[in-house]
Amino acid sequence: MIEASFSEIEQELKSWNGRRKLQSLLVWAPRGLMAGLAVALVLAAVSRFRPFMTNREIVFASLICAVVGLVGGIAFALLRRYSINDQAIYADQQFGLRERVTSALELHQGKIDAPPVIRRSQLEDTLNTIRRVDVQKAIPLTIDTQELVFILAAVALLAAAVILPNAQASILQGQRAVQQVVAEQIERLEELQEQIENNPELTAEQREELLEPITEARESLEDGVDSREEALATLSDAESELRELSQQNSTDSLERELADASANFESAAGQPLGEAMQSGDLEQTAEELDNLAESIDGLSEAEQQALGSELSQAASELQETNPELAESLAEAGSALQQGDGESASEALAEAGETAAAQAEQGEVADAAQEAADALTESRQEVTESEESDPASGAADDGELGQAEGGQGGQGEAGQQGEGATQGEGQGENLGQPGAEAANSGGQAGGGGEGGGSTDNVFVPPFRDLSEFEGVEVELDANCEASPENCGELLSTSPTDIEDEESVVPYEEVYAEYANTAYETLSEDYIPIGMKGYIRDYFSSLEPEAE
Repeated sequence: MIEASFSEIEQELKSWNGRRKLQSLLVWAPRGLMAGLAVALVLAAVSRFRPFMTNREIVFASLICAVVGLVGGIAFALLRRYSINDQAIYADQQFGLRERVTSALELHQGKIDAPPVIRRSQLEDTLNTIRRVDVQKAIPLTIDTQELVFILAAVALLAAAVILPNAQASILQGQRAVQQVVAEQIERLEELQEQIENNPELTAEQREELLEPITEARESLEDGVDSREEALATLSDAESELRELSQQNSTDSLERELADASANFESAAGQPLGEAMQSGDLEQTAEELDNLAESIDGLSEAEQQALGSELSQAASELQETNPELAESLAEAGSALQQGDGESASEALAEAGETAAAQAEQGEVADAAQEAADALTESRQEVTESEESDPASGAADDGELGQAEGGQGGQGEAGQQGEGATQGEGQGENLGQPGAEAANSGGQAGGGGEGGGSTDNVFVPPFRDLSEFEGVEVELDANCEASPENCGELLSTSPTDIEDEESVVPYEEVYAEYANTAYETLSEDYIPIGMKGYIRDYFSSLEPEAE
């Protein structure tokens, strides 16, 4: 009888515990949802004051936060476990049973020693009391209206944050575009490093020398850049160092001089060397010099004399380009003419070593040039990515660009008109070089279609005239009205420029100019709205890829 009575009490405890969990669910599920929406509101607020998330991302973040909060609240309510002792204590407190259920449980568990009559009487009293409990009133299943108001308000605020435009979104898109471009350039720099490291033609020292600017550029990009200008400046610095390395190790002038000097070798003994020099192949030239050094003893006296004369003439032509190689060839030529074959062999071997060293320098120059060209492509990709990026601010500055473009166009048109007039006037008197300069300047500076001129730029060699005394010349102001009073002009025909050393490829001139331009963009203060126009102007001067 006693056991049967306590089983009824246990059933009631389980029923109350289930309703208790349901009530807890109605409390904690909204609270969890509120917590998730509160986090979403914080994210939306932060995104309004700094570039953090786009409106679309706020939608997804809000849904995720709401679901996580709701599921968390439900899990907290349903997964809590209550022991039978906890259930008995809760029932006594919630229903005002004055510890009847707790006492019945302790009597059943044997924690309280009492006669059977008292135990039976206590259980009957507990059963009669719990049968009169109004569970629905004691454990109401309701939701707090204040929490519902907060949820609705949070949803409304999030909807407004998503619908209303966010000024930070364009900034965020621009930053992400920069990060994407920088990541691509880092990957390209890593590929470029791998190419140099796997180049079998380079020594360890040469690889290290070539890798240094590339590694510095990659590390600088990995450390983080805030704008495309910084990325352009970083790539430009590395490109400048590589082009300087290429120029320092360039063998182009030596190869040209070797080709010119090859005409001196007409004898049978010197023809293989002349052919190698004619091809401009320094490695083959070094090999032929070594072969010639070994075959000196097999030449007749007449052949040695002829070869010595050819070597001496070739040395005189190479003196300005490569004095070290010229000196070895001159020593070999002199020794052959004096009949000293042994000394001639040693001098030719030294010349071969010099040519081989020059060939290694040529490999460094080629590798540096190739790496610099790759960095040029990287810079162009960074610039093009900004031009194609809708978040770059071009649309916002459109009216300003049109206004300035209209005024600038008029000003430039006026200046070009004056330049053309001056060019024509000079052309009539001096063979029209001014007109050609004006035309070439217009092609180089005109940014309408992009791409600068690829013609060579004439750079006259420097001549120091400080040791010469000047001649004072007084011009008559009436020369224009009466040319006969001023004497005849020296020449009215165009001047022919034949000094090829004074003609510099446009690409070399542009490289130095572009490096300075991009460094100035990153260092000097320039209004943000103007940087795009300045970069466009620089890009218009860039040589077109062949």
